[in-house]
Amino acid sequence: MCSDAIAPCPWCGHEAEVLDYEASDFRLNYSVSCGDSCGGSGPGHRTEEEAIAEWNRVAEAYANWTRFTGDHEDAEFLYDEIEKLTRQLDEKKADVTRRCGYIKELHDEIQKMKDDAGYF
Repeated sequence: MCSDAIAPCPWCGHEAEVLDYEASDFRLNYSVSCGDSCGGSGPGHRTEEEAIAEWNRVAEAYANWTRFTGDHEDAEFLYDEIEKLTRQLDEKKADVTRRCGYIKELHDEIQKMKDDAGYF
């Protein structure tokens, strides 16, 4: 048995176990499966270490996905933050547009003064 820790089943949370098909004709002799009856199972691999690593990767990805999508308060918070940042961006754009207009007015005024003075 490999010493790598096996993550719990990502779908039901029960303890998972390594299945060893070494006595069979399979080339992919190892997989990890849920120790409960939920049916969660990982793909076959050549080594026990590969099977556990893949199972743990899927378990972590699934946990991250459900944590991000499963909490409506987090989703509302993110939406509010996006709205706040969008308002701030719109205010900055308006400020830049106003300043650019002011700079253009100054430029035009300076150009008129040069023209009136005979500057080229």
